Amino acid sequence: MNKRQKKKEHKKQMLLAFNDIIGECLAAEDPLATLKEIKTQGEKHFEELGLDVPPVVFNEIMAGCEQIIKEIINQ
Repeated sequence: MNKRQKKKEHKKQMLLAFNDIIGECLAAEDPLATLKEIKTQGEKHFEELGLDVPPVVFNEIMAGCEQIIKEIINQ
């Protein structure tokens, strides 16, 4: 796999992970509690889904998701 393909695959994994978190949290009765639970599980949450998300990317995704979920809840 060349560098471009790796970058494309990495981006795809990030989008899948991001979508999974947002969907799972918004479907829950308490979205922020669900987000906190996912944070606690860490990368293991994504491993169960078959996604390869490194720790640095995980932290970026969680920060973005938290902001989006708070904005949606406060609407």
